[in-house]
Amino acid sequence: MSIFVNITRTIILAMFLMATMPDIIANEKPKKIFMIHWLKVGRTALGETFIKYLKEKNLNIEFIERFAEQNKQKLEGFIAEAKQIRPDLIYVYSTGAVLGVAGPWDAIDPKKHITDIPIVAVAHSEPVATKIIKDIGVPTGRNVTGVGHHIPNITSLKIMQSFSDNIKKIVVLSSPEPNSVAGGLELKKIAATEKVETALVQFEVKDNKIVEGGIKKAVLKVLAEKPDMIYLPSDGVTQGSIRLVIDEFIQNKSIHAAPIYTTLEDMVRVEGACLFAYFTSFAVMGLMAGMQAEDILFKGKDVKTMPYQIGSKTSLAIREDTMNALGTTPKIALLETAEIFRKVASNG
Repeated sequence: MSIFVNITRTIILAMFLMATMPDIIANEKPKKIFMIHWLKVGRTALGETFIKYLKEKNLNIEFIERFAEQNKQKLEGFIAEAKQIRPDLIYVYSTGAVLGVAGPWDAIDPKKHITDIPIVAVAHSEPVATKIIKDIGVPTGRNVTGVGHHIPNITSLKIMQSFSDNIKKIVVLSSPEPNSVAGGLELKKIAATEKVETALVQFEVKDNKIVEGGIKKAVLKVLAEKPDMIYLPSDGVTQGSIRLVIDEFIQNKSIHAAPIYTTLEDMVRVEGACLFAYFTSFAVMGLMAGMQAEDILFKGKDVKTMPYQIGSKTSLAIREDTMNALGTTPKIALLETAEIFRKVASNG
């Protein structure tokens, strides 16, 4: 009889908890995530996936979104705001933005940077070279972890060489952004070991925008070098004008035509963008960053002990429209291996 009574009490208690659990959850104070989106395009697929993952988990989270639009003054205002409202976690997109928010690991200033709130930083092509972290795949030892899209420069060199058997000269075209500059310099070092010449060309930039006439000027400078390959590193400034940049190369192909390679998904996926790319999926990075945020906010993990990660899904892609417009065709082996991005047919 006592066993029956105990079972009944257990059932009643379970029913009570099930009935009251929604109220308990609803009355809990939500965790606040302060999201700083750097690019003018806003969230990007990475940010969208980050939010979607956490919402689908039905976690009690309040998202506070701020859009810097590649404006350093806005970024400084958001840093001040985050320090004031003290969210439970900060999400930051891009190299320049996280260096502003958290500082490089060897020059942290508590008066200027945020040092006591967990930060999940995303979308860095050169996280080690720009000193966001000391090394990939190990705990950062500070209040920053995250997910990047770094493609080793030796891998990029091999991908470029797979396009053609005769790659003797590469020209790197970028903005002065620290990540793209670092990528160009690292590629130059590695290419030299294989007797491939590398030249570096930069857009003239003001307030994170290419100056008027700057695209044509830079493109003509690149073409004057007669490169066998043109490399556009991951770069927020270039990304914002990618179709204009590629169109300028197409318009001037009578001077010289060369394949154009990148490691940033958004610089090949857009119609009329780079000819080919080896890139890390932004959607997968968003998912991974969401899991990191969940671990910090709801599973008690210490951000200092969490390794910085690289997105786990990479893709090789070729843009058919740009390939045809430039008149540069890769080896059959690359065509058979890569995903082909085609222009969306219009209904008209």
